[in-house]
Parts: sequence; C-alpha cells; structure tokens
Amino acid sequence: MLSTSIFSANGSIYDQQAVFGTNFQLNETALAEVGLPALTGSNAWANLTSNLAVCSPCYLNLLILNDLLYRLVD
Repeated sequence: MLSTSIFSANGSIYDQQAVFGTNFQLNETALAEVGLPALTGSNAWANLTSNLAVCSPCYLNLLILNDLLYRLVD
C-alpha cells in the first residue's frame, strides 16, 4: 500500500507534534526520545516529483532566455 506518511523505525506513524510542538521549532530532547523519521518510497517519490515540477520549468525558461539573448547579440 502506498503512503505519503512518515514513519518511526518501528513502523508506527511518526509523532511530528511531539518533536516540533505548537511553535513548530525543533525540540531536540523530544527528537532524541522519538528518534529520526523514516520516509516511505512513495513519500520520497512525491518529494522528487514535486521538486522536479517546480524546478524544471524554471530551468527551461533559463535555457530559452539564454538562447534568445544569444540570438539577439549575434
């Protein structure tokens, strides 16, 4: 089954609220108690594709702009 959740090392859902609290700042003591999260394959895939979706158009626009500027100079 695919999931975009992050999990603890034992397979339970990772308790983000315990680690970050209500002010969304890292509580290092709680992190030491809870441990680091483990990403699922589908979560890693979702992160990769969302980053590509944002970065690819920007990169392509830079290539097109570079080509247009090069042609205008010549």
